[in-house]
Amino acid sequence: MPTLTQPEPTPPELSLKAPAEILGLLREIQDQGLVLTLAAPDGGHYSTTLAAIDTDSQNLSFSADRVDRSLHQLIEAGDVVAVAYLDRIKLQFQLANPMLVNGPQGSTLRADLPSEMFRFQRRSAYRVQPLDASAPRATLPHPTSPSQSLYLRILDVSASGVALLAPAELMAQPPWQAGQLIAPVQLQLDRSTQLDLRLRVQHVSQLSGSAGGVQLGCAFDELSALATRDLQRYIDQTQKRRRVLQTR
Repeated sequence: MPTLTQPEPTPPELSLKAPAEILGLLREIQDQGLVLTLAAPDGGHYSTTLAAIDTDSQNLSFSADRVDRSLHQLIEAGDVVAVAYLDRIKLQFQLANPMLVNGPQGSTLRADLPSEMFRFQRRSAYRVQPLDASAPRATLPHPTSPSQSLYLRILDVSASGVALLAPAELMAQPPWQAGQLIAPVQLQLDRSTQLDLRLRVQHVSQLSGSAGGVQLGCAFDELSALATRDLQRYIDQTQKRRRVLQTR
């Protein structure tokens, strides 16, 4: 697996209005069991999956927990946007007429089939893997005991975000959801590079292999100018050191 990725140009968002194309993408989301983040303008969010697509009734059904207060707040907000990531593509659409439906098999969130969907090419960035696997780590509040600190290994870092390794047992009941803000966070990249910042969870994915664990992909939230400068310097230095090691 390459340690550096050349960034690609990011085209403008593409508005999709053809029903067949929208339906095809929705079916891919459903078939792959992708997690969707439902978000409201006030910052409220809820993670769900697409349970059913009813083309006859022109509606969608999402998994829902009827006792979850954040879901009820989203429904009351009315202006809800759904976001999912399909490979390197970000898909976004408005959730029209969201309504909680309770039945004998459980609850679902029902909404109209979207008439428009936006597709964004995800921005790539130079991503480096730390040379010293034991040193770089992130310190953040423990998700279930905020007064305690949690230390997670940094898998890789770029100018826009970081991937963290969380133990599988911690994620048995995922404490973090896509769209959630984690703060305060301290990244200790090396002896001279320490960043204090906030992270926004982008995705949570299971890692394969004997070591196992879960990868927590996060974006930097409003990185300061000073932190941006220090981060870029760390990335540049890591790239140079890796090239030197490869030529020996």
